[in-house]
Amino acid sequence: MAFMSGNETIHKIDIPGNFYVYVPIEEKKYGNLFSTRGKILFSQQDFTGALNAYSMAIVYSYDEQFLARILSNRALVHLKLNNHHFCYIDASEAIKLDPNNSKAYYRQGKALIHLGYFSRARDAYKKCLDLAINVQVAKELAAIENKVNDPQLPIAEIDYYRPMEADPELFNRTLFTRDLNFFFLNNEQLVEGDSELVKLHQYGKFDMKKWKSAAKLEEILFTRVREEIQKKNYEKASIYLWLIESLECDAFEGQMKGPHPGFAQLNAVCCYLSGNLLMALDYAIYSYTRFTEIFNYAMSQKQNFFNWKIYNRITGKEMKVYSKMYQEVDVFAKLFENLEKQMANKENDICNDQKIILLLNIYTGERTTTRYEEMHYYQDSPFANLRESINQYGRNAWFITS
Repeated sequence: MAFMSGNETIHKIDIPGNFYVYVPIEEKKYGNLFSTRGKILFSQQDFTGALNAYSMAIVYSYDEQFLARILSNRALVHLKLNNHHFCYIDASEAIKLDPNNSKAYYRQGKALIHLGYFSRARDAYKKCLDLAINVQVAKELAAIENKVNDPQLPIAEIDYYRPMEADPELFNRTLFTRDLNFFFLNNEQLVEGDSELVKLHQYGKFDMKKWKSAAKLEEILFTRVREEIQKKNYEKASIYLWLIESLECDAFEGQMKGPHPGFAQLNAVCCYLSGNLLMALDYAIYSYTRFTEIFNYAMSQKQNFFNWKIYNRITGKEMKVYSKMYQEVDVFAKLFENLEKQMANKENDICNDQKIILLLNIYTGERTTTRYEEMHYYQDSPFANLRESINQYGRNAWFITS
């Protein structure tokens, strides 16, 4: 059971004991969300905002074609901001991924002109024209035909640049996905990131294809979740889900929210089976609350789905989506109602865990908000710093401003 935009892959997770949970994963969601945001901000000439948005789209890139396109787009933004070296870096990386990207060759050529490497700019323009006839490019090529090189940077910074140097300070791949990348590059051993980063950034030795995006890291983590569940290592599966939460976090109605309710449902099951009853209860309550919250929001916005369409990338399907949400929440409510009936004839409470009793008293009292910001589990785990490094920089991403 989940709110779906129609672009997800639905995973059925079998739990030993004849039980299962459905979890939707939409690999392209955040990449396309930030890409759309970048396009809108660029059209408004908010180039700093567009730079940040496109940079987060790169963080969440889901395949090489998408990454090449967004790098080329960001190269143009850098050009508008007079970041000519960064424009050259992004355009060059885009070309490596997609040698047929004519716009990337053009932007690489423009950057090289500003950097004083006219001979190389001519080569880039000629490659652009080989891929697509363009009168403007031909004119610019003719204008620099006899210009002599006047380097504004050492040649080493052209030939041996660092690919992620073009990322902005607070919206970059190094900060947001560094520690998880090192975790998997080192056979799932926690390591100090800075020393490893130096190795990866040695001139000429950095392979961008080895650096996993947030979307790919989530895919890897989810694979680990499924493997650990089959091994009945429910606590480890829960920890992996806990890390996924940092990559799945959304801003909803101006507030930070947690992961998709489907992930929370699965974590509730893992926590329950590992004996962490308080965590299981908290995740279950969170999941139910989020389902209700999103549904109520959808109900109130059914005449104006603009924000919802941007978030879920739905176009022209308002009533269909509304109907699907209604059906799913209706089923969820009926299941909850049946559970209440089953519990009606049970004996009096025998729970003596004061934390669980307190949580239930809070939830059944006046509390109406979710507990995501208070859910600080596994803080004594070595994974706590790993998650916090993701959260620390990820929070900026959902409220990009110029």
